[in-house]
This record gives sequence, structure tokens and C-alpha cells, in this order.
Amino acid sequence: MRWTRKQRDYQRFLARLSNKLDAETMSAELEVGVEELKEWERKEGFWGEVNQLARAEAERALTAVWGSLVYKAKRGDVSAIKLLFSLLGQEPGGEGEQQPVQFKFVVENGNSATVTADIPVNGTLKTGKSWAGAGP
Repeated sequence: MRWTRKQRDYQRFLARLSNKLDAETMSAELEVGVEELKEWERKEGFWGEVNQLARAEAERALTAVWGSLVYKAKRGDVSAIKLLFSLLGQEPGGEGEQQPVQFKFVVENGNSATVTADIPVNGTLKTGKSWAGAGP
């Protein structure tokens, strides 16, 4: 279905995972009545579009979550290390073995970073990182 600009704006508003406004404020901002907003919500496909937008926002936010997890793992947080291995589908090796883990993520300012961590079972870390763009 084709949505009007105001309907798309309302869908983006509903899809926000944070900093939500109340319906009255959004109604005033879009210059439509609250009843019209409710009418849009009843249209076929409306909520599917909202959910798709919310998933896209969650995926963008996931970068920060991965960054936090890697930071904790690099600092030796055993729970973070185990979770990282689990999410990457790897199991740590035997005593004294190291599991190299490398992944790339994009930080909020648009730069990308590649982080490599050789994570031994005993919890100490050897890490390296490289930044692309104008980042640190």
C-alpha cells in the first residue's frame, strides 16, 4: 500500500524505540486529529510497516550493543566472553588454546572498526583494532 507523507511520519513515530511522544503531541505535529491517527492504524498493512521500521531501528542500535559486548569481553569479563562466543557460534578451546575472533562494526559517526581478539580460556585478552575513516 502507498502511504502519505504524514502516514509515513506517523509510522516512523510509532516505530521509535526511544524518545516517544504522546499521540496528542504527534497529532498536533502532523496537523491531523487523534481519530484520524487511529483510522490510519486500522488500515491493512499499517502495523506491518511500523514493525518493519522498528526492526530496522533495532538493527541500527545493535551496533552499539555489539560494541559494548566486545568492550567488556576485551576487559576480561568472562560472561561477556562466553556470550560473545555463543553469539558467534564458536566454543572456546581447551586450556591454553586461543580462539581468534574478528568482526567489523560501524560506529555512530559512520566510521567502521575491525576488532580482533585472541581470547584464551584463562580469560586474558590480546586485542588489536583498526579504524577506517576519520575515527580514533
